[in-house]
Amino acid sequence: MVFCYCYCYFALIIILFVEYTFKRNKKLIIPIFISLLGYFILPYLLDLLQLTSENVVRFTEVLNYILHGFQFYYFPPNLVSRLNDIEYIWSNFSSSHFLFTGINHAYYLAKFANSALSYNNQYFAWIVNFGLLGVLMSIWSIFFPIFLYKHSKIAIDRNAKILLKTLAYIFIAEIIMAITQENIFARRWREFIFVFMALTWVYYKKSQEIYTIPLKFN
Repeated sequence: MVFCYCYCYFALIIILFVEYTFKRNKKLIIPIFISLLGYFILPYLLDLLQLTSENVVRFTEVLNYILHGFQFYYFPPNLVSRLNDIEYIWSNFSSSHFLFTGINHAYYLAKFANSALSYNNQYFAWIVNFGLLGVLMSIWSIFFPIFLYKHSKIAIDRNAKILLKTLAYIFIAEIIMAITQENIFARRWREFIFVFMALTWVYYKKSQEIYTIPLKFN
């Protein structure tokens, strides 16, 4: 769980960099610096938290890999295990007649695997579960924040701009985290995000109509 939080923290840093790249707002330099500093100090604070040995080992593996300049010799064993799972699943799935339609996870395990396997990647999970539809879902999730950001640029209402950008940044964070876990549209989260998407879009469209209604003079 803590490893997931660290990954969310890393996603936050990337979002700050994205915002700075587009806006060149010097005020963002301070939060970026604080975020980076906190990210590198965080490992030393892990001992103060109640962590399982698994969380500590995973975080240490990743940190060790980064500090050694991403040398292949220090490649995290946990990541190797995840990649092996993905390779095993794909070798069976790609040669089956489920390639275009997808296959239910429980049915896949019953048909191809002797033990529980995790897809370890949201986009890979979508492709295996939904086939071609999963490919379209993956493409949509990547282009959706771009779509939102473009509309935030043309939004007239200030609150609409903020809501659209917020939703775009939430999706960017989700896209980053989805590389190593199935987090997009997870239980409870999907109910919130779809409601937030609908409310944001309705508010944006209504605000555009209000500001563009021509004035009538008698």
